[in-house]
Amino acid sequence: MPIPSVDSTKPAGSRFKRIALKIVGGFLTFLVAVFGIAMLLTNGLPKSANAFFDKIAVGDLQTAYNNTSVGFRKETSYEQFNKFVTTLDLKDYESSSWNDRSIDNDRGTLKGSIKFKKGSSLPMSIQLVKEAGDWKINGLTTDAEKS
Repeated sequence: MPIPSVDSTKPAGSRFKRIALKIVGGFLTFLVAVFGIAMLLTNGLPKSANAFFDKIAVGDLQTAYNNTSVGFRKETSYEQFNKFVTTLDLKDYESSSWNDRSIDNDRGTLKGSIKFKKGSSLPMSIQLVKEAGDWKINGLTTDAEKS
């Protein structure tokens, strides 16, 4: 049985380092892939929420209201919706930042904050439901005043 040759020009730990780097590289690639897939699967949530707030910002409250879920419209009249928008000054919406997204079957949740044109922001949690293939706003909650 032949004896494997040993390359005496390479340190003994060099092979271990290469193997460790390959393992770490593979793990990092896996994490990036999982993160990318999660972002892709939840991409519809912020798009729907941002479109909703964009409609409010340009004063198109009726379209924003009509693009909420059937359940939302059953529980919340247009007048109540208008009062909520006015009370929180949502017409001053500028942008949003959603740092937590989740989907469970046909229900989704966004947590983050919306920024106003005057510079303040408001923490917001949005519940969405998938109806006829589209994500619709099903609930909005905030427990803080504009900061």
